Amino acid sequence: MNKVGAARGDPNVEPNLPPPEGRITLSLNPFKMLNQLIGAGLRCKIYCCCCCLLVLILIYLLFPLFASFKTLAS
Repeated sequence: MNKVGAARGDPNVEPNLPPPEGRITLSLNPFKMLNQLIGAGLRCKIYCCCCCLLVLILIYLLFPLFASFKTLAS
């Protein structure tokens, strides 16, 4: 008596099937994939470690420049 569609097709009644949630969409953007695969807490820790690593690399690469300024001033 009640016409029912196939899966989520019309008419979507008895039971009403909502659209799926939490599906992973494939992307070439690494930040979008990271957001989907890793939780917010771990993602924050990974970003913090990457920032600290970049700062340490920058300090390492700029150290000879700062050391040369000190020797020129002497």
